[in-house]
Amino acid sequence: PGEGVPEEVSVLPEELPDYRYPLAICKAAFTPPPGTPPGALLEMKVGDLVRVLDGLEGEMYFGSIEARSDRRGWFPRRNVLVVEDPNDESTSVPVHIGPPQLPQVPEF
Repeated sequence: PGEGVPEEVSVLPEELPDYRYPLAICKAAFTPPPGTPPGALLEMKVGDLVRVLDGLEGEMYFGSIEARSDRRGWFPRRNVLVVEDPNDESTSVPVHIGPPQLPQVPEF
């Protein structure tokens, strides 16, 4: 490297913590076909919570089971329902700053 140039320059963004990725629930079980290389496809059971780490625009998502983030792989989009997306501003809850408004008491 030349003078004043850092040896290692990363052009990739830092990896976000898992909670910053969309959360989905498995609505149809998915079992990889026999002979699939380990780690290529993610086996899921109905009710599993899955973090979608990549592929939101495609037919296959890449992610991990919420309770076992060490298990990652690809799975069909049709098998899950995204229930929370921290990056989607249209689903964010409005924030009220200041004291809450008192309820109106009806007259008797």
